[in-house]
Amino acid sequence: MSDYYSRYAEILAERYEKVPTDRVHQTWLHLLPRTKANVLDVGAGSGRDAGFFARLGHEIVAVEPCSELRDIAQRLHPEAAITWLNDRLPSLKAVYALNLRFDLILLSAVWMHVPATSRERAFRKLLGLLKPGGILVLTLRQGPDPDERQMYPVSSEELRHFAAQFAAEVVIQAKQRDEMGRPGIDWEVVVCRIPDDGTGALPLLRHIIINDPKSSTYKLALLRILLRIADGAQGVVLERTEDFVTLPFGLVALYWVKIFKSLVLDNEFFQQPAGSGNLGFDRAAFRALKDISSNDLRIGSRFDGEIARNLAMALRDARNTIKKMPAFYTKYPGSSEPVFPCTVAAAKAADTMSLDKESLSAFGTFQVPTHLWDAMTSYACWIEPAIVSEWAKLMVGYDQRAGKERPLDHYYEGLKWLDEQRNTKEIREIVERLRNKGKAVFCTWTGKKLRDRYDIDHCFPFAYWPNNDLWNLLPTDARVNSAKSNRLPTAEMLERAKDRILEWWDIGYAAPGYSERFMTEANASLPVIDRFDLGNDLECVFSRVRHQRVRLKSFQQLADWEVAG
Repeated sequence: MSDYYSRYAEILAERYEKVPTDRVHQTWLHLLPRTKANVLDVGAGSGRDAGFFARLGHEIVAVEPCSELRDIAQRLHPEAAITWLNDRLPSLKAVYALNLRFDLILLSAVWMHVPATSRERAFRKLLGLLKPGGILVLTLRQGPDPDERQMYPVSSEELRHFAAQFAAEVVIQAKQRDEMGRPGIDWEVVVCRIPDDGTGALPLLRHIIINDPKSSTYKLALLRILLRIADGAQGVVLERTEDFVTLPFGLVALYWVKIFKSLVLDNEFFQQPAGSGNLGFDRAAFRALKDISSNDLRIGSRFDGEIARNLAMALRDARNTIKKMPAFYTKYPGSSEPVFPCTVAAAKAADTMSLDKESLSAFGTFQVPTHLWDAMTSYACWIEPAIVSEWAKLMVGYDQRAGKERPLDHYYEGLKWLDEQRNTKEIREIVERLRNKGKAVFCTWTGKKLRDRYDIDHCFPFAYWPNNDLWNLLPTDARVNSAKSNRLPTAEMLERAKDRILEWWDIGYAAPGYSERFMTEANASLPVIDRFDLGNDLECVFSRVRHQRVRLKSFQQLADWEVAG
């Protein structure tokens, strides 16, 4: 292919220069920084785009591996703000040697020349050159190959997969016609961004997920656990200051046992290279929990007898492992300061154990920097796929080194947080008990009496906020639930359904054990607005549901839903 560009450099340069940059890149140029920015133009060709950016006052590094095209480009665009390099994907060694980070990286009509086997590495290398908040722009050619240039099939779906894998977000995906008017040729523009909340939290999280050395899956496990707590257990926070959010160490340990029970006991996935020794938490007490559902290891559950004693000891072992390993070794880049300070307390095993704020606090305290906590709260839906992808990749590597082969989807299945069907079945059983006693149960959203075809709906869609607490599970007409799908009820819809929701909470969870569990779960997962907001009053719970709806709408921009007609 390089021979083709060398032979036809003059013709190609003339062709490129005829189409203005502001026409070729009209779909995303509004994202270009208004202040002076560092720009990397990979596959710069005739220098048309590099010259455009230079005239706007930006600093450009232009990469072009074809020397003939590079010579022409330097003649056509002699701006001092352009630095020309002979480099190529996927390694970009010369660019990395500059030790620069860029606000914008552009690959215009380049990606289809990168072989499929090199694209994952190329994408990772490109993201590694972006500043927090920086954007990566790729234009994808769709259509027949016109000449002897080697082109490979490309797709926006592949780029979306890479973005999720490497903790980036896709901010633009758009179709665009061919500005040269060539028949059968179309373009797709994909713009990815490294998010930045302005506090440094997101770059730190991304560093831990992608770049930080890992001898096991422990660091990823700890991050995912904290992410789940920040996203779904706000009410369990012990204290919040300007510097730290303090959590019950027992809660962190509980989530640790929950996720590793599935991976280690149920699926037997390696969590470190084979032959590295035993996992610190994998002891007799942990193994005694094998027959307990991971879904039952949640706030609000109560255990008695031998199970209670084993659970307490398993939480203690998990806590000690967390303190000695991931909490100790997760440090700020270039520093010996740990990111997550923690202290332990002497929690004793007993014949009864309720998983509530008080009992989980008996294991000690775990601190999360406040700026990290806020980032986890706001960006959970972006951060978690990157953690899961990296975790699956580590387990694949551990299995392969041990001579094991499994389908990739087995790893992702093992990393699932909850089994939705298992948990809605419990609420369906409550509905059936009420109906068998002759009590009518009504659709929460419409008020119509439920017949045989009904569902248990997650008020806030499980696909985007996995929560199976009692307060979030509502009996609904099957057709209404199907129409609602994964959408968020509007504020008006929630208000219209308020009396029916309160009535369901009252009659559905009045049985012994349910009312206490209902309040424990609500107090753990719903945001606390002020200190008066933790009462055992259903009106207070509904007020907090309102606030959670606002949070989900703000953070995830979910589609709205109302009952039609």
